[in-house]
Amino acid sequence: MSLPRVTHVLELCLDARHLPTSVAFYQNILGLGKPFLDTERMAGFHLGQSNLLLFQRGQTGDDVRFPSSEPGGRENVIPSMASINSTKTSNSGPISVSQCSREMM
Repeated sequence: MSLPRVTHVLELCLDARHLPTSVAFYQNILGLGKPFLDTERMAGFHLGQSNLLLFQRGQTGDDVRFPSSEPGGRENVIPSMASINSTKTSNSGPISVSQCSREMM
């Protein structure tokens, strides 16, 4: 049995020792432009159909909420690792991140 071929990466998440320096590197040196999300805890860059998410190392203990990019859209939630790890399992098994996000809203 062979594994399916990877055809797309939705998000790439990286930890940063110093988030402002990392943002400046990706924005100015690599030319990714202004991040679509820029907080003290994280930053996000669009890479075509993918996203690059940078997280400030040691500050992933709280959920991140940010407005939808669509008018009238729902708030986006990126659950913290603590939220994901403490989420109860359902009868059908573990709860997915998207289910976890909806429950926390």
